Amino acid sequence: ENQLVIARQLSEAATYVRSLLPVTIDGELRSQWRFIPSAQLGGDSFGYHWLNPETLAIYLLDVTGHGVGAALLSVRVAAAAPPRPTRISRAGVCSSRSIVTSSPDLA
Repeated sequence: ENQLVIARQLSEAATYVRSLLPVTIDGELRSQWRFIPSAQLGGDSFGYHWLNPETLAIYLLDVTGHGVGAALLSVRVAAAAPPRPTRISRAGVCSSRSIVTSSPDLA
């Protein structure tokens, strides 16, 4: 019975992590993606959002390991990203270093 509870909790956690992935962009700039994790729950994630009307931040996270610990760290890092404006404008370029150093939680 304990194994069934743990399996159900891992499944719920995996569903939650997948719910954090970004929606596709369809407009002047378009995005398409497919997320296929190698395990039920792990530290892989990605996202994108506009930093301002001309700069799109794109990030890919690959935390070492699998399971709950890696997933928690991945979610924490993704949550430290700047807020996500909803206005979509023309695309810009931003370095990964500037994304990390612009977040007070990660600097």
